[in-house]
Amino acid sequence: MSTRSAPRRLPRRPASGLAERWTTVDGVDVFYRESVSPPDAPAMMHVHGFGLSGRYLLPTAERLADDFHTLVPDLPGFGRSGRAPHGLDIPDLAHAAARFLDDRGIEKVTLVGNSMGCPVILEFAHHYPERIERAVLVSPAGGVHNQPLRRAVGQLSRDGVREPPRMVTVAAPDYLRFGVPSTVRMFRALTQYPSLSRLLDLRIPTLVVVGERDP
Repeated sequence: MSTRSAPRRLPRRPASGLAERWTTVDGVDVFYRESVSPPDAPAMMHVHGFGLSGRYLLPTAERLADDFHTLVPDLPGFGRSGRAPHGLDIPDLAHAAARFLDDRGIEKVTLVGNSMGCPVILEFAHHYPERIERAVLVSPAGGVHNQPLRRAVGQLSRDGVREPPRMVTVAAPDYLRFGVPSTVRMFRALTQYPSLSRLLDLRIPTLVVVGERDP
């Protein structure tokens, strides 16, 4: 039986030029956006950050949609997608991402992530190295740099006031939908994730982008 946070509905107005669709992964309804590029284009999936949906990644995804078969899912528990019966951690999200690609018939992919999306990509590469062409990690989160938990909370607070004001209209509904219990559980899992050691274990072409003012 499908696990849903709300009935399947598409947004009233498309947020981008990508097609907006639903599928089911492990019994959970997953909302995603997909380019209408030729089927022989290489695949690229954009992986969103903590508490957010994939909506804020759409400007980048649209720019690349002419060259890649582009996918921007809301991972289970995030955005419009339904919730799993139990809370998901970073490894669970990586496996869910792999099964989403299975559902779309995609064997190999370039992964582009931001914040929490980077640990999800690192875990994906750890379990499925043969399925990832290359990785782009923008402002990776998680691991020793975010420990202890109180330090991570302070970092998140400083980061929040540096975001452009237009992000509020995107982030606020996503965080409200994500909820406080999920926020606490996932934030703790993120800070405990071994991001650095997973990064050093990578054996694929990888681009890491880190801002000098990123806390």
